[in-house]
Amino acid sequence: TKGIRCWPSPLLHDGIRVAGTLFPKDFPGYDEGLVTPQTESSMMVGLALRSLHPGGPVLDMCSGRGVKSGHLLDLMPEVPLECVELSPARVAAARRELLRTGWGDGDGPVVHVGDALEFVPTRAPSCILLDAPCSGSGTWNRHPEGKWRLTPEKLDSLAGLQVKLLKKALSLLAPGGIVVYSTCSLMKDENENVIAQVLSQDPTLRECMLPFAWGCLRRGQPSGTYVLPELPWLDGFYIAAIMKDWRGTR
Repeated sequence: TKGIRCWPSPLLHDGIRVAGTLFPKDFPGYDEGLVTPQTESSMMVGLALRSLHPGGPVLDMCSGRGVKSGHLLDLMPEVPLECVELSPARVAAARRELLRTGWGDGDGPVVHVGDALEFVPTRAPSCILLDAPCSGSGTWNRHPEGKWRLTPEKLDSLAGLQVKLLKKALSLLAPGGIVVYSTCSLMKDENENVIAQVLSQDPTLRECMLPFAWGCLRRGQPSGTYVLPELPWLDGFYIAAIMKDWRGTR
């Protein structure tokens, strides 16, 4: 395998850890769509959604370059998936990524260019992945320049956008549906504070606990779960799940 040192992830059964740095095309099977470079923390987001998915269509609300979208399709190939992304360049990248991994034909997801705050899905989704724009502080181990780009004003702006996006996501859900909210941030302002603000304004919402017990996880205070960047294969992430209209689903 081109002399690449790799071994199975002890956390995720479909993950492979790689020693060293490689370009994506250097991975055996990359061009054929058999492998996708993705941190284990990022993969945990898709696994969280699958574990809580109540059935029905899924919306990837800030789909970026489509890596998490492709992972969701690998985990739940039978589930209808829509994606929306503000950046045309990222949408183009997502379409290429989905084509590479075998999801770019007529049976693949519809990837829309648009503002998630104004988007109306084809069908009310039962589950929404909101991988919100954030400071990226959980990736500063790989991108230390981010420390100098973040200002208090920028952090406040991001937190305000995250609250708006989460409220929008909840408004789109079918009753009994679930939003999985994630960031690659370790900032409470972007994580627990966002969840707390939204939950405090609507008594029909409740947090759903994630069914994982890996040693790299820490409970947020008071909500959500952190993935700690304890190893080279783990970025700092935050994952929380909220159910809509839970009183009517019992």
